[in-house]
Amino acid sequence: MSDEIEERVTATVVPDEKRLAFLPEKLPGAYLKFENTCYAVLDTQAADYHGGMWNFYDLSNGGFYIAPADYETLHIEVMTNGYEGTMSGDAAGIVASLCAINHLCWRQPSEHHNRMFYALRDFARQHAESAAIFGAID
Repeated sequence: MSDEIEERVTATVVPDEKRLAFLPEKLPGAYLKFENTCYAVLDTQAADYHGGMWNFYDLSNGGFYIAPADYETLHIEVMTNGYEGTMSGDAAGIVASLCAINHLCWRQPSEHHNRMFYALRDFARQHAESAAIFGAID
């Protein structure tokens, strides 16, 4: 057993006045691809997703994610791994963000993209819906 105590990763909603600069700061040169990929992931995986406002979240470990604000729950179907289930809009946003950052890691490999992926994954491991999140992305 490890003597390390895992520090809780917390998420804070980015205030409206900081939204415009937030994604460019987190993903310089790749933020538009990230954002569009998130929308496309949910459009593909959630038949009940029809667009809307998204919240941006800053993580205490340096990571981030975005999640749809207008959906209490979404039914997610991932054809590539057989996952099907209902999760909160927040968890669906984490799934979409992990998929989008993973896409960046393959298309525009960088240590920074890797750090952003693992920071969000660490937060997802502590999330109340971690089983559903990892079911959808594995």
